[in-house]
Amino acid sequence: MLFGMDERSNITSRFATYFGARLLTQEWLSPGGGEHEMYATALQPRLKSVQKVVSAYAVYRPDGLWSLLL
Repeated sequence: MLFGMDERSNITSRFATYFGARLLTQEWLSPGGGEHEMYATALQPRLKSVQKVVSAYAVYRPDGLWSLLL
C-alpha cells in the first residue's frame, strides 16, 4: 500500500513503500527517462566468516551521472 486514506479517499499519509518507489524512480534513476546502464557490483568481506550485510547497485544515468544504491 502506498497511501493511507480517509473515508472520502483523500490521502492522509504516505507509507514507506511510497518513499521507496520515489527514491528509485526520482533520485537513483533519472526521472526524465532514457537509457540507463546497469553495472555489476560485488562486495567482498575481509573475513570469510563474515556474511554480506550490504548490497550495492550501480547505474550510469542518461544525464552522464553515476548513481549508486546501497
